[in-house]
Amino acid sequence: MSSSSCDLGSPSALSDSPSDSASSFGTGFENTCETVTWPPPGLTQSSELIACDAEVLICKGASTSEGYVSVMRNDPHQYRCFAFAGTPEREKLECHGNSSSEGITEWMTLTLNDPPEKLRPWDTVEQPSMLLRFGTIPGTITLNQWVGSCNLNTQAPGSLSKSAIEPREIGLLSILERLSFVQCGLEDDSQTRYVFLYTHLIYDAEHYSKPKHNIEEQIADLIMILDHDRWIDFSQVENQVVSGFFRTQDRQAAHAFFLPLLLGVELYLRIRSDHCPEDVRQSVLLRIPQKVAWDIALARRWLENISVEKFQLDHSFRFLLRRKQRQIEAVRDFAWMLKWPNMAEVEYILEEKDGDEVSIEDRSSKSMSWLSGLILPGASTAWLVMNTLIACDRGTGGLLSGLEYMFPNSGFQYRACTYYHVDCIVAKVMGAAKGVNHVGGWVGPCHYSPDLDRIQCIRVRQMAALVQQLTKMEVKTMQSRSAPLGPEEDYYPVDDYELVLPDTEAVDFARIEKLSFLLWSDPEICINNEPLIYNAA
Repeated sequence: MSSSSCDLGSPSALSDSPSDSASSFGTGFENTCETVTWPPPGLTQSSELIACDAEVLICKGASTSEGYVSVMRNDPHQYRCFAFAGTPEREKLECHGNSSSEGITEWMTLTLNDPPEKLRPWDTVEQPSMLLRFGTIPGTITLNQWVGSCNLNTQAPGSLSKSAIEPREIGLLSILERLSFVQCGLEDDSQTRYVFLYTHLIYDAEHYSKPKHNIEEQIADLIMILDHDRWIDFSQVENQVVSGFFRTQDRQAAHAFFLPLLLGVELYLRIRSDHCPEDVRQSVLLRIPQKVAWDIALARRWLENISVEKFQLDHSFRFLLRRKQRQIEAVRDFAWMLKWPNMAEVEYILEEKDGDEVSIEDRSSKSMSWLSGLILPGASTAWLVMNTLIACDRGTGGLLSGLEYMFPNSGFQYRACTYYHVDCIVAKVMGAAKGVNHVGGWVGPCHYSPDLDRIQCIRVRQMAALVQQLTKMEVKTMQSRSAPLGPEEDYYPVDDYELVLPDTEAVDFARIEKLSFLLWSDPEICINNEPLIYNAA
């Protein structure tokens, strides 16, 4: 706790009574120099402070917390909770920590609408929001992430009831042709938009008797069709390597991906259209189902990063990666910030000057997802960029291909360095070591371990995090319960507070002599070359 002091005059002006204290010190303190003693000069343990003086002497520099409860989309009975920590002097929140790369973390979060000047965590598609996940120290998280991970009422609402609105049968080539057309936006003529939607994409039994020229009705029909379990659910992390769907040779699987993608694009463009009133747009975004929100997120990423080009001769299509160079630069920055031990090889591959080398996007499905920009928000982003970096380093020899987003307790050793995902317990410990960075969900470079091979991927055996029980009331009252002054009073006794001083004997770094791993799983029963499980010691 820090405070300010000034010249209080002669000692005879001081008094221990509430009335005298209020009259003597009501305007006496200035926000100038810092107090190093408590009570401050001119006050005694029995003195009392009025509110304005207590704010200056006690609250300045003290940490406070603020909680916020937001209802979930499409269901007012479900809610999510958020929390922020800071001081009155520090209004700007450190969203991603000091060690994060903006080129990586910008892909981890997404809003359905254009982001306002001040992006808020309850506006993002992914929850808990990645906007306020990483702490300023490598391996740590923010208060908001901790509250969002607690056992709260976050069950997603179910799908809408069955209706007469159904998707029409449409061929794959027709879908791709429409995707190519809408890259520049929908038709200017409202009648043309209406006719295409209800004659090619949507079957409505009342299409002729009750035509739906109103854009709000068209949006409602598209939402109703997409909110069905027949489609791929992109909110599930196992479905977030999108390139595995649109690069498949199975035409049936490709059709199952591109049709809801086209429906999502049609929905997104109508929500963003100038013909959609602002009040309607905001109402739709508030009540849109969670699953459909992820379909819109994919549609937005597609329109921003992919171009569909049609060849007239054979009526074939190809996909152009519009932001490939930007994604390559992000991988390069990611590698340099993590002090990758084989940067010369990585730089050689990223430059793509050798025609005999395989293109970066063709090295793996994850590298294609990253280079294409089809990156859905959430924790899967960290795995995409790391696997892309590994694919660009031939020195790994394919030995680090076992890194999977389904196992966040993973890490690997490469040459004389080790790296760990932020959710791995080793990352939370090793993040305190000198020279360790936290970039895009990965912590490293950390200490070398003699118990591992020179190039090896591992999974660390760790206990599940304890679930903290929080109620809505506890979140809503967080600010009042964390107030430095305590409950609001007319006077604040000096004796109720104490000065918190730094511990001069504490060390601010940890020296790690050795990083040991003890094999826990049986290598003989390991299938498909999966990484072995170790106990960290």
